[in-house]
Amino acid sequence: MTLFYSGVAGVRQGKAKGVVIHNDAGSAGATAEFYRNWLPTHQAENGFAHVYIDKDSRYQPESYNNCAWHCANTEGNYWYVGWEICQSMGDQERFERNSEACFKDVANYMKSVGMVPNSATVKLHREFSATSCPHRTWALHGQAIEAVRAYYIAGILKYMGNSSKESTTQNKTKKKVGDIMLLFKENGKIYLLVGNKYTYVANPTHLTKLKTMMTKAGYDTWEHTDSDQIKYIKKIAEEAK
Repeated sequence: MTLFYSGVAGVRQGKAKGVVIHNDAGSAGATAEFYRNWLPTHQAENGFAHVYIDKDSRYQPESYNNCAWHCANTEGNYWYVGWEICQSMGDQERFERNSEACFKDVANYMKSVGMVPNSATVKLHREFSATSCPHRTWALHGQAIEAVRAYYIAGILKYMGNSSKESTTQNKTKKKVGDIMLLFKENGKIYLLVGNKYTYVANPTHLTKLKTMMTKAGYDTWEHTDSDQIKYIKKIAEEAK
């Protein structure tokens, strides 16, 4: 067994495929600063993520270009970058605020590498191995893989266009239509979001064909229904009549 040090899990030979957002399942007081002192004194094989984050602090013990033992699975450890939302055993309001900090941080990373949040790039720990992680998010936001993934994607999308770290060049670059595609349902109506525009899909046959197309293109076909998520979608997108 080996005490943690940066690079202990090896260097990734290639671009990361996506991200995994964990719940730390630590104590109520286990902030990112707590892990800064805790991790270097513990055995790396027991697991570690690239980033530990809460609403007040952020600790990145591992480079994005390195692997991390955070999924108990070779594919997840090698190809995916991991975030731990801290204090998942503590107060719900604080945990939700920690989650928002995580979404913003993940959005900054994904923008920096040209990655789009979708079903292929945003994964859950339990998709790679038998675990209850992300236990708190699971309990609060759907108790199903696609429901939690939808919550994560919507949370990340809120910050994809508003990072203070965006370069001037990025700010001047027009968003490509088609880099984001998802479905959401409001008041019994299903809408298709593509890029920064959305439209009502009135015909059930057309909806079926759209879902087939989305699946083939690697997009999530889950119909998002969370009112808060939809509110943010409508803030950053406009309806195409």
